[in-house]
Amino acid sequence: MNWSTENIQFPRRNDEEFTEARNRRILRDARSTESQRRKAAICLAWLERCDADRPVELSCLSVGRVQMLHLPGEPFVQYQLAAQQMQSDRFVCVAGYGDCGMGYIGDDRIFTDRGGYEQTYSFAGPCQNLFTDAIRKLLAGSARSRTEND
Repeated sequence: MNWSTENIQFPRRNDEEFTEARNRRILRDARSTESQRRKAAICLAWLERCDADRPVELSCLSVGRVQMLHLPGEPFVQYQLAAQQMQSDRFVCVAGYGDCGMGYIGDDRIFTDRGGYEQTYSFAGPCQNLFTDAIRKLLAGSARSRTEND
């Protein structure tokens, strides 16, 4: 059995909608709706976390040939499929919502696609390669540690 972790620092969004100034204005505006205020507060909390350089932790529990990968945010299914391909000789389970500060984690295409709401609740900037690389390191390190302990 092995437990391993990988910390990453997600990039900030640069769009006007995700700036501190805009979200503070929303909170001060008496005409803002409850949902607008909620989103502004979540965004501000994420910005404060980024400013404090507090990383986000991914983790993996390996038991025999089973790897249970725990990811932050609401990751798109593509990351589960990628993780399963990275360790095709093992049974890889993926769970999300380990840390919801960054909201949705999709591929970089969501920042240029039109439609859907996922990109409007993705508080981290484009991070597909960063996220995929962290998953790869975590799974490989967990598998390597498990082999060394056998």
